[in-house]
Amino acid sequence: MTGKYVTLSHCWGKAQISRLLTSNQADFERGILIATLPVTFQQAIYITRFLDIPYLWIDSLCIVQNSATDWEVESAAMAKVYGHGLVNIAAASSADSSSGLFFDRDPAIVQPFTVYTPGSGTLAEGWYTWEDNNRWCRIGEEPLHQRGWVLQERLLSSRTVHFAKSEIIWHCLQDIGSQSIPTRIPAAGWIGSQIMDYSDIRITMAEMRGVTPKRAKLSRDWGLLVGHYTRCGLTKGEDKLVAVFGIVDLIEQLTGDCCLTGM
Repeated sequence: MTGKYVTLSHCWGKAQISRLLTSNQADFERGILIATLPVTFQQAIYITRFLDIPYLWIDSLCIVQNSATDWEVESAAMAKVYGHGLVNIAAASSADSSSGLFFDRDPAIVQPFTVYTPGSGTLAEGWYTWEDNNRWCRIGEEPLHQRGWVLQERLLSSRTVHFAKSEIIWHCLQDIGSQSIPTRIPAAGWIGSQIMDYSDIRITMAEMRGVTPKRAKLSRDWGLLVGHYTRCGLTKGEDKLVAVFGIVDLIEQLTGDCCLTGM
């Protein structure tokens, strides 16, 4: 079967999570009661239906968790899974699947408004908002982005919607926008910021498709990415190389190079 689908990036955390196992696979294939799923999964289903997209891919429900064979096959296919999804939903501020995607907040905090200053009238046309510690720059500090597996999910997806406590943030190869700044976030604000610390490698890889390889730039971007990845956490130490295999596989296809234990 083929068709448009959404992917979900989430922290497993310590909460009980719905998992596909060899023992319940037949039951799951017959159907799953949405009410039995964690809050994050339920809200991801709501968003997927709201977008009128028929399918949602969730790792714990789409990979047989107690099958080494299925895990080996599926973990190697992450580049295709996230790379071909229409959009990735990121539960940025949730430490586990019980916290959900939606948070209560004052809508006025993210509502753009026009600023008037004495003597000069209205400022230049555009969006204006309180800085409020650059919420959109610090998406990389959220719990989700401290996890090693999520790095490639974020980089392999063509576009991601980050559901954070402060606001919702959009991130794709062309633009970064938020509720407080719906149009493109000013470059001066996000150069060197958390959200852009390793995103250049996506643009570099995109430019390399059918174009002369920019090896020097890709090498530099890979170094930044590895630096960030080593600061992230992994539940299983043996996942260290596997959790970035999707990105490695894509770079190898573009360059013809071979990755040896991270180099």
